[in-house]
Amino acid sequence: MVIDQDDLAHAYRFALSLCRNSWLADDLAQEAILRAVSTKQQFTNRTELRKWLFRVTLNLWIDSTRKSSAYTNRPLALRDLVDGSQRFDHKAEVAEELTALFAEMQRLPLKQRQVLHLRVIEGMSVKDVAEIFDMTDGAVKTNLSLARKKLRESTAIAHLQHSPRRQENE
Repeated sequence: MVIDQDDLAHAYRFALSLCRNSWLADDLAQEAILRAVSTKQQFTNRTELRKWLFRVTLNLWIDSTRKSSAYTNRPLALRDLVDGSQRFDHKAEVAEELTALFAEMQRLPLKQRQVLHLRVIEGMSVKDVAEIFDMTDGAVKTNLSLARKKLRESTAIAHLQHSPRRQENE
């Protein structure tokens, strides 16, 4: 199976969601791709390759955090996850809501954020996410449920704070 730019982009986005540092994410993704190229393991389809890439990226990130914890302090912006070839053609309001939602995602506990990223942003199945993190399907579903609940609660609070009625009364 040929590894392409899209595989690198997926590995990069996942690495960036882990470390919140574009330079380190670049290094992690490139190292994961190099390992995929040099491995003797045969991948039967793109999903198997991506699962393997995500697992290697996660392990590389864990190794890097053992060496230094300085990489996880920078907040991650939504624009960091969008590569240069993609553009948002949305209205300003939609872009603002996406940015606020993404900021709330970054406040989630690490495991919930990781599971949510792979399931929602990368489109991985529950079973595949469970394999990557070496957890049960139930644990993945629990983390997803908790993450979604926290996002619903935080976005509901944000909507209440910015509602037109509230602004009219102020």
